[in-house]
Amino acid sequence: MTKYSLKINTDFNKKEIANAVKIFNCYESKEYLINESFGCNPSLGGVGEFGDNFISHTIINLNTENSSVKFIGRYKAEKNLCDISCIINHNASNTKSDINIKGIAKINGKIISRSKINVKENVGDVIGNENAKFIFVINQNEKGEILTGEIDAIPELNINSNDVSINHSLSISKIKEADI
Repeated sequence: MTKYSLKINTDFNKKEIANAVKIFNCYESKEYLINESFGCNPSLGGVGEFGDNFISHTIINLNTENSSVKFIGRYKAEKNLCDISCIINHNASNTKSDINIKGIAKINGKIISRSKINVKENVGDVIGNENAKFIFVINQNEKGEILTGEIDAIPELNINSNDVSINHSLSISKIKEADI
């Protein structure tokens, strides 16, 4: 068990975590789209097989004025671990970011999600949004034991400027397996 970033434990080791980091440096005044999915229908861009653990840490640096990014993450954990994070660094003024993450943790599946927006000091006219929605599945077996999926999610805002419009939302809901 490795402890890192925001005091969340993961089953991945430090080398696996380091290998999972993807860094995007945005140096053009345009809109970037980053779309990631795991455990979904392959025709919809899903990767991995159930039973495989998945780790992905994305760092996005908005380095140029008038650049924007939209990160879309869709995740499904079923008898496996899905450990994801998205960090957006606003390093220039007049930038915009949108993090949109949704996931479902089926029985014995676990999703660890961290999302973070950083705005540097003296950077202004920044718009940012973090939106994460998760569902975990519950069921009762024949012995009367409750079985569930698990969600650990932490949205974070690190704002060092006054000229910003930043918000975040997080919802975690449960659903009975029979209701899916």
